[in-house]
Amino acid sequence: MGRAGLGVQEEYRHTSLIATLRKAWDLGAPFTQRDASARTFDHIFTRSTPRDPQTWATLAAQPLPAWAIDYQTMGKALGYLGKDVAPGIIEHARQTGVKLPPQLDDPSAELTPQLIVEVIRDVAFHYFPQLAPGGAGDSH
Repeated sequence: MGRAGLGVQEEYRHTSLIATLRKAWDLGAPFTQRDASARTFDHIFTRSTPRDPQTWATLAAQPLPAWAIDYQTMGKALGYLGKDVAPGIIEHARQTGVKLPPQLDDPSAELTPQLIVEVIRDVAFHYFPQLAPGGAGDSH
């Protein structure tokens, strides 16, 4: 890492990582115009020997606001693919023991965008329990 207390004010994108790795290991030409024009991190990672992790600052996670979603807009954006994949996600959830909303006990239940998102989140929390409300990673 760079020097202790270094503050970085520039904006970086996910393609900055690709551009940095390409430059650091001479991986050749850019994949796309996006990583060709991305800033690199090489001026930040300047130490030949990393600092001892015991000297790193301890950071506390900041609380996040409640997740808000406009389900009407979500329903318009969901599209056919999302609506067609939902039954498969629900069946996967059943097979892996994910607790499903009770309205899904009815096979003719309408798969609303709100219900689909709820099931997807529950499946995600099954695989990533620390992200679940009340999980070990929850800072509330």
